[in-house]
Amino acid sequence: FLLLALFNISVAKSNKEEAEIIDYTISRGETLWSIAEENKAEKEDIRQYIYDIKKLNNMTDSAVYEGQIIQIKKGL
Repeated sequence: FLLLALFNISVAKSNKEEAEIIDYTISRGETLWSIAEENKAEKEDIRQYIYDIKKLNNMTDSAVYEGQIIQIKKGL
């Protein structure tokens, strides 16, 4: 059982590491939530994805503006 749990953790980490990081330009009316809905992996928690975006871009809050370029990971 422990071996299986360790294997699952390894698979999850390798999938995150293989995610493609892209530059994303914010369009009018977009929010981190709307961007996350369109780009997260199918089974990924949207809150975790938003947290990851904020961390990747050194953001202290969730405010974004039209024309801003941020980095996001494309969901697998």
